[in-house]
Amino acid sequence: LIEAEGIYTGYRYYETRYADIVGGKGGKQAKAGTWSDRDGAPATADGEWSYDHEVVYPFGYGLSYTSFRQHLDSVKIAGDKRTAKVRVTVSNTGGRKGKSVVQVYGSAPYTDYDRRQHVEKSAIALLDFAKTDTLKPGESQTVTMTVDLANLASYDASGAGTYILDPGDYFVAIGDDAHQALNSVLAAQGTSVPGGHADAAKAYRWSWQGGIDDKTFSTSKTGKKIVNHLSRGDYAMDYNAFKPGSVKYLTRSDWSGTFPSTYKGFKADGRLATLLNNDFVPLKHDADAKEAQTGNGSSSLTINEMKNARFDDPRWKEVVDKVPVKEFMSFAEKAFHAIGAMPSVGLQEMMADDGPGGSDSHYLKEGTYRGKPYADAEKYADKGSRVAPSPVNLAYSWNKALGYRHGQITLGEC
Repeated sequence: LIEAEGIYTGYRYYETRYADIVGGKGGKQAKAGTWSDRDGAPATADGEWSYDHEVVYPFGYGLSYTSFRQHLDSVKIAGDKRTAKVRVTVSNTGGRKGKSVVQVYGSAPYTDYDRRQHVEKSAIALLDFAKTDTLKPGESQTVTMTVDLANLASYDASGAGTYILDPGDYFVAIGDDAHQALNSVLAAQGTSVPGGHADAAKAYRWSWQGGIDDKTFSTSKTGKKIVNHLSRGDYAMDYNAFKPGSVKYLTRSDWSGTFPSTYKGFKADGRLATLLNNDFVPLKHDADAKEAQTGNGSSSLTINEMKNARFDDPRWKEVVDKVPVKEFMSFAEKAFHAIGAMPSVGLQEMMADDGPGGSDSHYLKEGTYRGKPYADAEKYADKGSRVAPSPVNLAYSWNKALGYRHGQITLGEC
C-alpha cells in the first residue's frame, strides 16, 4: 500500500492548501484530476484549485438548536514549552438550552529548513477539545484546558531524527471548525481572508526565538528517546527504502508537482519479498511443520504468568519461542470471530467479535446482568444490534465523558 499523500489527509490537506493559496505561497494551479469543478466532480483539464469546490462541511462543523459565542480569554505557555493553559468563555446566545464544543487548534511555522529537510506540516491541527455543560439561554461557562504542545511539534526524519520545533510564530486558536480557526490565524498574521470571515481575537500568537529545538519533544512520556526506527532496514515503512526513488510523496512546497498518482507495476522481490511473506523459518516439506519451533521451546512459562508484564520484558521472547509453527498456523486459520487456542503456552480459545464496538451478529436477547438473562429477553429474540457505537461515531460526539463511560462499559464486559 503506497500512501503518497503523507500527512496530508482529510482537513490537513484541504486547509493547508487553502492557507498556502491565500498566503500567496503557491498551490493555486492544479493539474487535471487533482482538483474539483464547481459541482464537485474531478476536473478533466488543468485549472485553479478552489477550497469552496473541494469542501462542503469543514472538519469540526456541527449544528445546534441554539447559538453560542466563544471568547478566547487567555493562553499561557508553560516555561518548558510542553503545555499551554487555554481559557475560553462560552455563552448561550440563543433561545434554547444546549451544549457547545470548544475546539482548540494550533498552527506552526513552515520554514525554509522544513522545505530542505522534507518536514511536512499542516497549516492547522486540532490540539484539544472540551464540551460544556448544558447551558440555558443567556448562561455562560468558562472552560479551562491544559493543551499538550507536542501536537505542534513536527517529525524531522532526515535531519534531527526526532520531533522538532522551528523558530518562528506559533498560534493557538479557537473556532467552530478547523476552517474558522485557520481563518482567525490567517487574520492574526495579517493575511486578507476571502469573504472577511475571520476574527483575529480568537487566535493567540506565541513566538519562539533561537535555533531549532530538537530536545523538548525528543523523549516520550515513558522516558524513551524518540528516534528513527522505521526509515531503514527490515522495519522500513517506505517502499523507497527498498527501491530508492520509486515513490514521490506529496509536499506543500510543490502541491501540483507531487500530487499522488496511481502506482502500478511495483514488484516485491529480494529482501522485501522475504519480509512480506514472513518467510523466516526454513521448511523442507510438510512433515517439518509438525514439530517446527520458532525458537527454543524448553521454557515452562505460560501466558498467564505474563500478566502485567512490560512490553519490553525479555520473557515475551521466551513465551513466543515456545509456540510450534503448527499452532501459529492454526491460530491464523481460525482468526474469524475467535482467538484460537495455543496449548503450548496455556492460551485458551475465546470469542472475539468485531472490534471494541461489539458485533452485529448478536441479538439483544443475549444481554445479561451478572450472568443472568433479563426477564424480558425473549421479547427481543429477533432484534440484532451492535453492543456499542463504533469509535468513529463516538468521536463525532466530541464528548470525552461519553468516551470514558464507553471505555468503562467495554472493560466491564471483559
